[in-house]
Amino acid sequence: MLSTLNSIKSYISAKLNIDTKLDNRFGQSVEKVSMVSPDEDNILVIDPNTASLFYVSLTTDANIEFNAVNDVYPITGSTITILLERSNSNIIVTWPNNITWKGNVAPTLSHRNLITLTTFDGELMWYGGSIVIDDTYPVSSS
Repeated sequence: MLSTLNSIKSYISAKLNIDTKLDNRFGQSVEKVSMVSPDEDNILVIDPNTASLFYVSLTTDANIEFNAVNDVYPITGSTITILLERSNSNIIVTWPNNITWKGNVAPTLSHRNLITLTTFDGELMWYGGSIVIDDTYPVSSS
């Protein structure tokens, strides 16, 4: 698991030019990348209190939920970024109703997307956008 997380951090840093560490309010460098997966009920919980950058690799449908933002991030403006990877185009992602997407429509997902979500009220409403990083799915060897 650690080698996978390090590979993801390297990919994010190199390809997307996003730093995978941040300085907390005490000047200490802390990890801000978190790998998350759906549970047995296909619920995937994103917790903005644990990181600001999430890597999600889906091999099954997922219902996304958010934990409430606490004092770790300022309520006046918190942003999380999700590198979302689906193993095939049949995987359905269900987003919470409290996300307002650009154009008021949830994004059409490809193989890899970068999702950015911002809240200004701590958790009640999120504003989201998405860009396609890679729209080519791996060829199955079946």
